[in-house]
Amino acid sequence: MLKKVISIFKSLFSYGLIGSLFLFLWPPILLLSLLPRRYRFRSRCIFSLLSVFYNLILFSTFVRIKIKGDRQKFNQQILFVSNHQSTLDIIIMGKIIGSFPHVWFAKYELGKNFIMGLWMRRMSALVDYRCKYKSSKALLRGISLMKKYKLSGAMFPEGGRYTDGKLHPFFKGFAVIAKRIGCPVVPVMINNAYKVYPPGSIFLKDETIYVTIGPAFVCKSNESYDEFTKRVYGWFAQQGTSKK
Repeated sequence: MLKKVISIFKSLFSYGLIGSLFLFLWPPILLLSLLPRRYRFRSRCIFSLLSVFYNLILFSTFVRIKIKGDRQKFNQQILFVSNHQSTLDIIIMGKIIGSFPHVWFAKYELGKNFIMGLWMRRMSALVDYRCKYKSSKALLRGISLMKKYKLSGAMFPEGGRYTDGKLHPFFKGFAVIAKRIGCPVVPVMINNAYKVYPPGSIFLKDETIYVTIGPAFVCKSNESYDEFTKRVYGWFAQQGTSKK
C-alpha cells in the first residue's frame, strides 16, 4: 500500500515538472519549427534545445534507465530504429540521438495531436501504414529531407506500440531508407518501458527500463530490402524480450 502511495505522489510530482518544461521550453521549440524548411532543418539551435528538452523530460520522470552499448555522440547521418512499447520510447530515442539534426518517421495520427501535432507536421514524415500509396509518399518525403539536409532519421518499424513485451514484425520501410540514402542503421532495443508507462496509464510504475544500443548495420549493394530487414530484426530477436 505504501509503495502504491509513493508511486502516486512521485507521478504527480513528475507531471508537475513535465508540465513546467512544456510551459517554458515547448513554445520556443514550436516557434522555431515555423521557420522555412531550409532554416529549421539546418538549425543546431532547434535540435540542441530539443535535446535538452528530451533529457529534462526523462530526468523529471524519475525512471531508472540502464543503457548499454556505444553511447558516443552520433555526429553523422544515421537511421535509428527501435521496438516500441511506450510513449517513453520517443524520449529515450531523442536522448540517444542527441542534438544532431534529424527527422522522425512517425504515424500520421500524431499530426492530429493537440500538443505535438504542429511539431510533427513541420519536422516529421507522417506515415499512414493503412494506405500503401500514402505510406510510400511519406517515406519518399522523409528520404528527400534526409538527403537534402544530411539529417539522421528515427523510426519504430513495428508500426505501433505493443505492451506484451514481445518483438513484432518489422515493416521494411527502414531498409528502403537506409539503402536509398546509404546511411548506417543503429538498432536500439528498449525493454520494460511498457511496464513503466503503458498506453492509457496515468501513473508511472516503479520499474527499470533497459536499453541496448546495437552496432551499426549497413545495407549491402546486393542485399534486398527483405534480407536487410531480416538481418536487423535478427539482432533485436537476439536481445530477448522484457526483463523479469
